[in-house]
Amino acid sequence: MPQAASVARVFVRHQLISLRYADLIDDACQITAELVGNAVNATASAGIATNRYIRLYLGPNAGRPLLEVWDPAPSLPVLKEPDPVSESGRGLHIVGSLSAGFGWYENGGGKTVWALLK
Repeated sequence: MPQAASVARVFVRHQLISLRYADLIDDACQITAELVGNAVNATASAGIATNRYIRLYLGPNAGRPLLEVWDPAPSLPVLKEPDPVSESGRGLHIVGSLSAGFGWYENGGGKTVWALLK
């Protein structure tokens, strides 16, 4: 997973620079790492970090960047209370705190998880 997240962060960094939102790079890269990590865990595939699976574009809400990560796993994300002694389970909470909003929808036999950047 570290390699998939790293490649995805580079992709998102370049996209934000081209969209003139370089000030959002730090939060967007953390959100990307969390979403790609979840996608890799859901599919047991490190091949998530490609343009085919990750999109970043100006979203419908006041032109803010919208980040989407698709994966082929049919299971939907579950936002659960994090266990203070667990090493995982906080990803969606992190995404929620760093974004203006997030959610998911079923898409093409899998799901897309999205985050609207602040």
